[in-house]
This record gives sequence, structure tokens and C-alpha cells, in this order.
Amino acid sequence: MSLQQSTGPRFFQLCREIIWPIYGAEHKGFLPMAIINTLILANYTIIRSIKDATIITTSGVETITFIKFWLVVPCSFLFFLLYAKAVNLFTRDQLFYGIILGFLSFFILFSWGLYPYRHLLHPTSSADWLQSVMPQAQWASYVVDIYRYWTLSLFYVVAEMWSSVMLSFIFWQLANSVTAVKDAKRFYTHFYLLAHISVFAAGLAVSSIASQQSSTTESWQILLQNLMAIVCISCVVIIAMYWALHRFVFNGKHHVPGFTQIEQTKVDKPKMSLWESIRFLVHSPYLALIATLVLCYGISTNLVEILWKNQLKLQYPNPQDYAAFMGKLYMIVGLATCIVILVGGSILRHLGWKKAALVTPIALGGGGLLFCLGLIFTDSMQLLSKLLHITPLVLLVCFGTLQYVLGKSTKYALFDPTKEMTYIPLDEESKTKGKAAIDVFGTRFGKSCGGFIQQLLFIFVGPVSVIAPYSFCILFAMTALWVWAVSALHKRFAALNAE
Repeated sequence: MSLQQSTGPRFFQLCREIIWPIYGAEHKGFLPMAIINTLILANYTIIRSIKDATIITTSGVETITFIKFWLVVPCSFLFFLLYAKAVNLFTRDQLFYGIILGFLSFFILFSWGLYPYRHLLHPTSSADWLQSVMPQAQWASYVVDIYRYWTLSLFYVVAEMWSSVMLSFIFWQLANSVTAVKDAKRFYTHFYLLAHISVFAAGLAVSSIASQQSSTTESWQILLQNLMAIVCISCVVIIAMYWALHRFVFNGKHHVPGFTQIEQTKVDKPKMSLWESIRFLVHSPYLALIATLVLCYGISTNLVEILWKNQLKLQYPNPQDYAAFMGKLYMIVGLATCIVILVGGSILRHLGWKKAALVTPIALGGGGLLFCLGLIFTDSMQLLSKLLHITPLVLLVCFGTLQYVLGKSTKYALFDPTKEMTYIPLDEESKTKGKAAIDVFGTRFGKSCGGFIQQLLFIFVGPVSVIAPYSFCILFAMTALWVWAVSALHKRFAALNAE
């Protein structure tokens, strides 16, 4: 009896640690931060569905690679330069409000100004002239389309910036400022657990609204405006939650278990010039290893996504159908991430940082290599598709979807939390300027490097249908480099954390 009595409480305690390792008064700080992260990720789910559907169905999936490299990377670098300067002039709160209000203003302008009048704003005549003087090659048409549909290209850039600025940088800078390493092992995975409940809800909203619209241009505009209205309302709620969090919780007057107070001052610990900041990052092996993780993830995911989205365009050429599929996909990603978080949280707490950090490269690399093999060995795919009574295109879409779900669920459940934990032992300068360079410029640069590699393949090898073998080799190399970087960073992280 005593053994049963002792075993029972230990079992329930273990379940509690896995499902909800947040206790008592910790909820006062945890829940508002979780709501902010939840709404940021829900917004990105909606924005991502719109940006992909508009560009891919209007211009083509290949155009995305050119937008990412020639527009997203310069904008990310510009943001880093401006932020590195602004961080010495404004408080953390002022920077947050300024950034999110800038995003909110653009979303309103695009949804009810630029997009409804895009036919008047798009330079069709000059784009046709530019097309006539450009080299007569397929890649030139992708460059011209960026200019021809400049409102859609601009929206794509801002949507990508929302991910890297608001999700990867702004929120996690706050979390790293108020959380210790021992508490981050409990908090960080569950930030994403709650966030992906909203991903499921956002995916359901996108799929439901898109399914109810007819396949017309006017219906797509109504769909876009309805979804962007949800995004704008969420931005207002994020602002309100951030204000309440700093007004009533992290105000320097109360002790919140599991969190430390932050100073409401300018984050200018020592001041550095822009070039000094860049040199500081370049000469920091620790930050260089973090940047390597981010670059490997960006290159790997972009290499496979472009190939997969090309198959999606063939399967769903209509933007409403494409958006409806993506909505359902994000529902699956949300559920899968919640499951992985429950398991991954235990991996992080009980098996350690290194094993948790290795899950993402193994899952993403393995799924991507499987998809590339499907594109390479077409005869085997045709045989397998006959056995399953589906078309080869549907089977390839399924393989790509499996890789996407594995990659995204492990990223949110394990890659992001483990990466963010590595910033905690650093000084304030590295947490602000170093994180800005890695998360904003590094993240975009990683994905754009994958896009640039594919641009070279488009120019010198051929279209998407023939570059799969080259993508396979590059993806294998990136996965190997990623695994090495995790091992090297683990040694430095353990040593720094011990100090």
C-alpha cells in the first residue's frame, strides 16, 4: 500500500511536469507573455497564407527566391542598422510600440488601400518595356514581376519581416530579459504550446473563410480583407497586453516567481558604434555558432519549400484553393507542434539541451532528403502512386507536406526554445545588438542564401523540375554542418552557463 501511495503521487507529478510545469504565482508573468507570443504567431499564420497565395498564383514560386534575396535581405540589414542605433536612443517600450504600430499601419494601408487599387498602381506598361530590354531568359521574367506587382512584393517583404522582427526578435528579447535558464526549460516550450493552439485556430479560420469564397478576384479581395482585419485586431490586443504586463507585473515593485524584473531604461549598457557592433558579432565565436544554426535552418527549409510549393501550385492553381489548403496545413502543424512540445519539453528538461537541439536538423533534414528523392526518382514515384491509387503529384505534395510539418513542429517546439536559451547567459549588449543581427539579418539571410543558391540553379541548370539532385546534395551538407554546430555550441553554452 505504501508503495502504491508513493508511486501514485510521483506519477501525477510527472504528468504535471510534462503537461503544465507552471506553478502558482508564475502565471501572473507567464500567461500575459504567452498571449503576446500566441497572437504574434497566429498573425504570422494568417499573413503567411496570404503572402504565399498572392505571389505564387500571380507570378510563380520562383519569384519568391528573388524577392527573398534582393528585397528581404537588404530590408533586414537596414532594420538591424536602424535598431542598433535606436537601441541607444529609446527605451525597450518605445521601440516595441514604434515597431508594432509601424506594422499595423502598413497592414491597414495594404488591405484597404494598395491592394484594392493595385491595378492602377501596378506599372504594367513600364514593366512590359523592361521585359523587352531584359535578357530573353526565364529568370529575367521573375525579376520584372517583382517590379510589375510591386504592391504584392512589398507585402511579402513586410510579412517576412513580421516573422523575424516580432516573433523571433522582439518577443524573445523580452523573454530572455526576465527569465533564468532553469526556468526557461519550463517556460519556453510552453510558450509555443499555447501559441500553436492559436495556429490551429488561425489555420481553421483561413481554411473556413477561403472555402466559402468563390474563385473570383473580388472574392479573393474580400477574403484578404477579412483575414487582415483579424490581424489588425490582434495587433491592438498585443499592444494592450504588453502595456498591462509592464504596468502591473514587470514594474520593479513586485516579485513574480520564476521571473526577474527589467529596468525601464534605455538599453545602452555600453554604447557601441554600428561598425563596432558588427565587428563585435563577427569576432564572437559563441554568436557565430548561434548564427550558424540559424543560417543552416534558413537554407535547409528554403531549399525544400521552393520545390514543394512548386508542386502545390500545380495542384492548387487558384489562390482561394491554395489558401484553403494552407489553412488546413497550419491546423495540422498546430496540432503536431503541441504534441511535439509535450514530448520535447521532457527531452529538454530530462535529456538536456544538446539532444533537444539535435531533433530539428534530423527531422527537417531527413524529411527534406526524402522529398528530394521523390523528385529525383520519378519512376519509383509513379510505381508507388499506382499502388496507392493516387497521382504522382499528390504523392509528392504529401511527401513535402510531411517534411513541412516535421520541420515546423520541431522548430517551434525545440529549435526556437533551445536557441533562445543560449542568449540567456550573455551580457545585455549581446542580447540586444547581437540578437538583432542574428535573428533579423541572420534569419532572413539564411533563407535568402537558399533562395540565391536556387537562383543560380535556375540560371545555370534549369527550372524547378530539374534542380532536385543539386538541392539534395546541398541539403545533406547543411544538415551535417548544423549537427556539428549544435555540438560545438553545446560545449560553450554549458561552460558559460556554469560561470
